Amino acid sequence: VCMINGATIKGDKTYPDGKISYAQLKSELPFPTKMVVVPMKPHEVYDAILYSRTAYEDGADPDADEIPRRGFLQVDYDMDKRWEQLAYSNEEKMLRVALPRNLLNGFCKIKPLIDVGNRLKEQNLFPGKDDYVPAIDLIVRHACKSRFYQLVGDKPFNYFDLNDDGVLDRYEIKVMMTE
Repeated sequence: VCMINGATIKGDKTYPDGKISYAQLKSELPFPTKMVVVPMKPHEVYDAILYSRTAYEDGADPDADEIPRRGFLQVDYDMDKRWEQLAYSNEEKMLRVALPRNLLNGFCKIKPLIDVGNRLKEQNLFPGKDDYVPAIDLIVRHACKSRFYQLVGDKPFNYFDLNDDGVLDRYEIKVMMTE
């Protein structure tokens, strides 16, 4: 699962064709947001998303036309359709969740994430100072991985590794793309 708060997203643009260039992605995510992966129970993920989407920020007027939601947690399309089901999931199951480290320390005051951060600190599982991936890198890696799976379908890696060296060279990728 991957979550990112709205305060880090700045481009405020819509991409009708669903395509975005690297330059556009950099303008959408201009900050060096440090993403960490932490273990969270399904109900903790549910509680964090619900809190981020319903709690009012300090000083916000609930009757205003537009209520600020810097902490509104964005999740991928599939998770956005099913996050409410997490409230009823197996309590013991742990999910690997990527999110900005500063949310675990209180940024945007998402109480359920602060609680997770405190739990991780008590268990000595809180990510170290250098244990992070920049958000933009994480998104690019995910997009590349998704595209790779679209290309290979259900075929195993060795189907495309024509010379069995464990690496796909330019020729092998060209063959894969023409299939």
